[in-house]
Amino acid sequence: MAQSAVTRKKTREWLYWVVVAVLLFGVYAMVHSVTPGQFIKTGSMSPTMPAGSIVLDLPVSSVHVGDVITVRDPIDGSKVTHRVAAVQSDGTIVTKGDANPTVDTPLAPLKINDVVGKVIFHMEWWRLLIIAVGVIVMIMVARAWFKKDDKKDVRSVTSDELDAPSPASISA
Repeated sequence: MAQSAVTRKKTREWLYWVVVAVLLFGVYAMVHSVTPGQFIKTGSMSPTMPAGSIVLDLPVSSVHVGDVITVRDPIDGSKVTHRVAAVQSDGTIVTKGDANPTVDTPLAPLKINDVVGKVIFHMEWWRLLIIAVGVIVMIMVARAWFKKDDKKDVRSVTSDELDAPSPASISA
């Protein structure tokens, strides 16, 4: 019995620290304006970021050759995630998808104001799905485990036991 109480306490501590870590990342993301949930729609960044990958962007004030950035097209407003191929002397940014043979030719020149952010994290959709399913399963197992332990401590009382006099009232 003592062993399960210790195990239960350690599990609760572990879950507490996981929740704290998730909350701290959430606060960091809000403070630093991390842009969540940009999906890569095509294979232009393969194999680095296959189609369907999700990326998180952090706003930046400057970019360098080799950075992977998400830009908003100044004409139609669509978002594209590509690598910086060059930064011209006038501040124009030239991008290129890793799988594309040539640099991008946007309808209007890309400037730093068009940059949504620099990619700080990316993950393929199927890995994200596996993690999400794993977290859901862990939560279900933890809830079932704690519920099972709570049921052990509860003793059912019959109506006869409720009507019976207490030991203290008999001896008085």
